[in-house]
Amino acid sequence: MATMMRALAPLCLVAGAAGAGSPCPTGRAYPSVEVHLNRAYGYEDADGWWNNPDPYVDAVLNSEARRTAVHGGTMHAAFDHVFCFQGMVSVQAYQVDGMTFTLLDEDHGKDDHLGTFRLAGAATGDLTLRDGSARLDVSVRVVPASDAAAVALHPDYEEADPVVYYPASYVLGANVPAGKTPPMAVGSSANMDNAKAAGLDFEGIWWMSDNPVAEELVSFAGARMNATSFAQGPIDLAVPMARAGMWSWLTDTVGDILRRYYSTGSPDDLKHFTFESTERGSISTGLTNVPLVWVKDNFPFVKYSHDCDEKYGSEYCNPTKCASTSAPGTTCADLIDQYPDDMWSRPTVFDKERWAANKVPCPWAPISNWGRPWWPDTTYTLKRIVMADGSPHPVFWNEWLEHTKDKNGAPGGKMLQSYMSNDWCERMDAAGWVSSLVDALGMGGDVDCTAQEEAPWWTRIPGYALTECVTGECLTWPNVFSTGECWQCLDKTANFGQQLPASYMTDMLQFPVTGKGYAEGWCGAEDAATGGWHFNATTGAYEGCATTEDFPGMGSTSVQLWATVKAKMQEMVGRFAEGEIWRGNELGFIISNEVFWPEELQPRGVLLGASPSQHGVVRPFLDEWFTCDAACAADLKNSARKWQSEEARPEKMAIQADVKKWVFVENFKRVFPGAQNPIDLDEFVENQGSMTTLSTITQLLPDRVTTALFGGKIGVFRANYEKVLNLVQVYYGAEMAEKDAVKACAPSKSCAHQLAGGIVDALYFAGGLSVPSAISTGMWVLYADTSAYGDMFPQDHQLDRQDPRAFFYESMRFFAPVVGLPWWEQAPARKFDEAASQYDGGVRRVLNMALANKDPNAWGADAHQFRVRPLEQYHEYFIGFADFAENATYPTQARSCPGKTLALAMGEAWFGVLDQEVWGSKNGAEKVQSGYKEQTPFVDEFDLHRRTGIVASGIWRTIVSSVLEDVTHWLPTFDSMDAVDFKGKVLAVVHQFETEKMWPHPAPDARYIRTPHYDAKEDGAVGTMKCGLTPLSVPTMDETWEEWADYQAEGAVAGGDGGDVSGAASSGWWGGVENRTAAIIAELLVPFDDDLMLVPWTDAGKYNADGVRDRGLEDFVFRGIGQHRVQRVALDDADAPAGAKYAVYLGVMEGLETREGFEKLGGDAYFTAGGEAVGIRYQGKLYRPHHTHASPQDAEGRDWQHVRTVFQGSLSALITVWDHLYDVHLASASHVLHSVMDTLRPDHPVRRLTTPHSFRTNSINHKAAYSLVGEGELVHRATALTADGLKAAFDVRRAGEGDLWSTPSAKMAAQGVEAGDVALPLHEDGKEFFEVVAKYVRASLASVYDYGANACGADAELVAFFEAMRAKQDASSNFPAALTCETLEDVLSIFIYQSTAGHVHHGSLGAEIVDPCHAPWAVVKGK
Repeated sequence: MATMMRALAPLCLVAGAAGAGSPCPTGRAYPSVEVHLNRAYGYEDADGWWNNPDPYVDAVLNSEARRTAVHGGTMHAAFDHVFCFQGMVSVQAYQVDGMTFTLLDEDHGKDDHLGTFRLAGAATGDLTLRDGSARLDVSVRVVPASDAAAVALHPDYEEADPVVYYPASYVLGANVPAGKTPPMAVGSSANMDNAKAAGLDFEGIWWMSDNPVAEELVSFAGARMNATSFAQGPIDLAVPMARAGMWSWLTDTVGDILRRYYSTGSPDDLKHFTFESTERGSISTGLTNVPLVWVKDNFPFVKYSHDCDEKYGSEYCNPTKCASTSAPGTTCADLIDQYPDDMWSRPTVFDKERWAANKVPCPWAPISNWGRPWWPDTTYTLKRIVMADGSPHPVFWNEWLEHTKDKNGAPGGKMLQSYMSNDWCERMDAAGWVSSLVDALGMGGDVDCTAQEEAPWWTRIPGYALTECVTGECLTWPNVFSTGECWQCLDKTANFGQQLPASYMTDMLQFPVTGKGYAEGWCGAEDAATGGWHFNATTGAYEGCATTEDFPGMGSTSVQLWATVKAKMQEMVGRFAEGEIWRGNELGFIISNEVFWPEELQPRGVLLGASPSQHGVVRPFLDEWFTCDAACAADLKNSARKWQSEEARPEKMAIQADVKKWVFVENFKRVFPGAQNPIDLDEFVENQGSMTTLSTITQLLPDRVTTALFGGKIGVFRANYEKVLNLVQVYYGAEMAEKDAVKACAPSKSCAHQLAGGIVDALYFAGGLSVPSAISTGMWVLYADTSAYGDMFPQDHQLDRQDPRAFFYESMRFFAPVVGLPWWEQAPARKFDEAASQYDGGVRRVLNMALANKDPNAWGADAHQFRVRPLEQYHEYFIGFADFAENATYPTQARSCPGKTLALAMGEAWFGVLDQEVWGSKNGAEKVQSGYKEQTPFVDEFDLHRRTGIVASGIWRTIVSSVLEDVTHWLPTFDSMDAVDFKGKVLAVVHQFETEKMWPHPAPDARYIRTPHYDAKEDGAVGTMKCGLTPLSVPTMDETWEEWADYQAEGAVAGGDGGDVSGAASSGWWGGVENRTAAIIAELLVPFDDDLMLVPWTDAGKYNADGVRDRGLEDFVFRGIGQHRVQRVALDDADAPAGAKYAVYLGVMEGLETREGFEKLGGDAYFTAGGEAVGIRYQGKLYRPHHTHASPQDAEGRDWQHVRTVFQGSLSALITVWDHLYDVHLASASHVLHSVMDTLRPDHPVRRLTTPHSFRTNSINHKAAYSLVGEGELVHRATALTADGLKAAFDVRRAGEGDLWSTPSAKMAAQGVEAGDVALPLHEDGKEFFEVVAKYVRASLASVYDYGANACGADAELVAFFEAMRAKQDASSNFPAALTCETLEDVLSIFIYQSTAGHVHHGSLGAEIVDPCHAPWAVVKGK
């Protein structure tokens, strides 16, 4: 096409298209910009005509004068789209789907892509060219405007029930007109057994290339296997090839006769492929008795390989004769290498004996073929032309199009025919004379198509068969509607268009209709206290509810015995992965209506019903998103606290709605971090409730009725799915595209659609429903009137906020959010036909997790009572997360809950921050009136109202209630031992109150985040106070939290006399306490802040068991809080043991004065290059590890274990006193903030820079001055040091500030840890984090100050700031002497690093102190 005129004008010169009134342009002048209409399969012939394989449409672009020529400028185009049709009068049949414009720069003889944009419909857009040598490529895509238009434009497509006639190109579903069903079924993992796992891949659609008979295509959809591997013997693949869409014939005479002949066989007949290996098999055939065909039975079947002729005979396989005609130059050997599973050789050998008796002369060779087959023995090649995901084969599809050209040469235009109905009688009726002839010869199948006509007229009345079933099978006294025969009959006859059989629907409906509980429904239990179990004294076991046959529904078996449920869970993962068992769209026992799910998901439904390949794509994402670590748990606590706060819920809290919203918000942000949630919360909660109900009850209705009645609800669900899908494309689109490249999610539309489906499952049905359910039932136990249920529930249960996890576990155990875990031993018809029943033909197994979690064989005699049990019992027996449905061989196929840790953390967070006294019924003291039934959702929804007028409030109520609890709970537990004295307890209570009540967790708004406003020039210098036993002072005001009155109660407590700080003789000893962690938490009276539990050092299974205690020391030093204290063994250390390369020197602490009876702090620990402990030198003596040296107690009662404990406690104490309190809080943060406030104006850029990183720093340090570091305060009381000893510790650090202002990178380098030796995580993360901080500070300063001109040194306020900082340093300090932008950058970067990463590293000591024997700050001599 040289010009636009030549390109466009010919398209409207087609017969019957252009002329008067035609919308096509005629004779217009176009600019000389070359345009290419890049239609698929389009070409330009010798006459310059633009042709298209679709003879019914050509497109023309009409832009008239609105396009301007472009030469180095901008082109503005407003495009109209007009279409002309050959032989058609309507120009409305096609509509524009979009146009793509690609600008190409043709400089230097090559095309450079300059830009592409897409216009939908008639639209406008701009393109800019760099110069005049450019070409504009225009690609036009059109789609039929309506279904009617599609049919009108493709008259060759004809549905003549039971036969469909179609062009060969329609074998590819994408080519089928809108609104029409693809004529051939595509085999895939969703509709056939997993033969691929055994090495037999027959997915897709296959072409019988070179078949001499008029048969063309075959599908293996619906294939079933008799074994999963050849280890079990030959594999028989039974394929329903007689069913609709499984076979195709040509529409010529022979093909028509063959199709009619096949009508005489049952549509349910199976063709058997028997394989002796992955390369050889044989095929049963229906052509053995076809007159004038007479083939021998059992066709050989051999996969093409390079040596198939040598293995199986050249008459059965020739590896040189399979080349594709559409790939010139490609040999058969090439195709075998490229597509090793896509070609099979199928020889055709005719029965010579039967042909010898033939008396019909051959029309074309009556003499030479007399008594012989009319056709020679041949071999055809079975080639895959359509892949499992419906896409065309890279080579064989084009060969198929060439093979099926019509008489006009249009590829894929040849007509085929297939059956579209499985009605045998319809087929035989359509077969006409052929059917009659076959029947007359006695060769037809056994079907009576005249029975209905000959039966009495009344038998054809609707409902007659059902009436016969009821009166004949079900009304048999005394077993009225209770026999298997009755329900089998009803399942066949009671069908009114519903999706599921009568037996299943009746069994499931009894729960909501009659109010039966699960134990009564499954086990016939009328006594709720026993749940249908009774104790057998002979066997010593509980019996009576182990399994239930034919429930729910005939052919289902339910398992309630805990031990069996566990065992079956462990088996099922491998069986799913291997294709032995199958699962559909099922939520527990419920089989959900697929019509609610998007069609882009195949199979339609929840992820648990996806194929192993699809599940393998999505499961790793779920595992990553919904695994909750310590940081996640802390975030959930803050979130739950805010959600329950008076600000968020000033009057009432709706149970379940508000809980559902909280869980939904938390789940969403873990999947799409930082994204704005596009789903309305109220609409979501309402739709979530509708979906779970409607997707179940609509199984009673035909799909068309469901869609008509509940289309609005379905629409909301689908709209939310689309919103999730859009975010998936943004967040995970690239990863999903990689999965699509290997078709991992076929036959779903894409892996993005599959992942979106999995996410919607999690939000709507999995954790999004089960977690709120378990929280809500727990709230019901706490607030509802449970007296009507006897001792089933505890009355006035008081939540133990110290251990809310056990309470949440019990709520999940007793009120099971997930009732069942199902699968099909024999898949129902739905597996093989997406329009078939979800139940019929299947054999179902269901693990009843709800009742297994109440099996008294596992849980004891009180299994059917709500009793909070020890956590260990839940860890061992709880199966509500399908905990045992995992298999290391198939990690991505686990059926256990991927969000177990998140669910537990959510429940623990919700109940851990719940103030039980704040909430109650609307009527104050009365209990909430809400009923209970042992069926989902177990309890009625209810509202809790915020109480007012509580007798005690604020801090004193907290203190009083805690002390009262101490009297009733703590004293009996600890007798006279007082490990935490009264003052320590009260300070802990006050601190907890401040944290939760008086210290609002900052929100990003003006209420809490304030710009600096304190101006020392106007308001005066900031006041200070001596900071306890330290040599430093701290400010007495905080401009970010000025409510100083809130400290008065704590100040009064702190100033009171808490008793002497005693010696060892009057201290408690933890050696005899069985659970030290629980005991010390109980001592504190208030919830322990487990946000500080960064590393579980005290995990009994990992660190405290025999033989691994040294690992605890090594981890403590090299992976815990001691990392920054590691250094190379000093050159002058003559006492270092052999093999020692690294050391932690704490010997300086041995000189600090300790209280009577306590060991000195200190010790020098030595380690190998790999971090293995080799000794500790303490008090002048070297102690060696037990596992390498004998270590008996010495005269002082010390051995390796004793000294190791002293060292660990000394390290924890030193880091707290020096690195945390002194360095981070006082010498860094406090000094910087104090100097900033005294010298920099409120709007100074450096003051504004430091403010976010010093939020409430002064408040914290002010509290430390009187509650932590003073004489008799918490640090003094916790350590073995005397007051003088603690003061000396601070003084020693003050005199050693030589490294205080070194950068973290410099400090790490000074440690001397060599590459290849033990790795320190702090080095890996800390160095990188500091670089980020420094870059941030540098960018902030550089935006204001010129580094090159040292504008920082010229800022008088900064000079004053540096002088104020220098005045606060000891003479030993390495604070920079000169102010430059670089030194200021270092100081501020160190300050920010210390306030963030440093504080987390040094200060998160929960795990280090929660077990007082792990790293005690005070160790009694000899113990």
